[in-house]
Amino acid sequence: MIELFSSIPPAYLELTEDIVADAEASLGVKLSPHIYLMLTDHLHFAVERHEKGIVVTNRVFWEIKHFYRREFEVGLRGLRRARELLQVSLPEEEAGNIAFHIVNARQDTGAGGDAMKAALFIGELTNIVTYRMHTPLDTESIHFSRFINHLQFFADRFFTGKLMDSEDDFLFRQMQQGYPEAANCAERIRTFLLRKYNVFLPNEETAYLALHIARLTKPAGDGDTAS
Repeated sequence: MIELFSSIPPAYLELTEDIVADAEASLGVKLSPHIYLMLTDHLHFAVERHEKGIVVTNRVFWEIKHFYRREFEVGLRGLRRARELLQVSLPEEEAGNIAFHIVNARQDTGAGGDAMKAALFIGELTNIVTYRMHTPLDTESIHFSRFINHLQFFADRFFTGKLMDSEDDFLFRQMQQGYPEAANCAERIRTFLLRKYNVFLPNEETAYLALHIARLTKPAGDGDTAS
């Protein structure tokens, strides 16, 4: 660590400190101290690549931008701060990389341990909903935000083996009867998860997925009756 920081101008560490302070204040979380090393090194290398015209594509930029919006906003503010401190204008994609480091460094429960794995997982489920429900998703709507928020916590439960599993199937039956298309879509997700991850989704988790899918894909103008 000493060797690394001795080879990087102090402005990069100052930039990282500003980004971490912004993230902890705006998100209300505590980040792992490791982010100072990882993010400072990343920013220094990002500027070096940018100055040499080397483009490295972030494979999960779209997912990070839409599924971790608050962290992405911190990343955007970080880019503005970079312009002030380093006199360099990094591309918007770097805001996604900053957000990626923030998500991985979060120590609060429910944040998930692997941002890329969670982002890809959420992207897979969102794609299933888009294709099965035959409707484009309004990524700016409150329903989309609620849906993504649900999937973030669902991903954490899924990968930590803490899925909800109640013996009461009332909500599951209610969704099958009242929202058959959403319920079928949730069943498609259940099948996908079983085939790819060898994990059978309990009826309770499937029902809540159906609930959010129904609210997400309902026609514009319908009342918000789901809770």
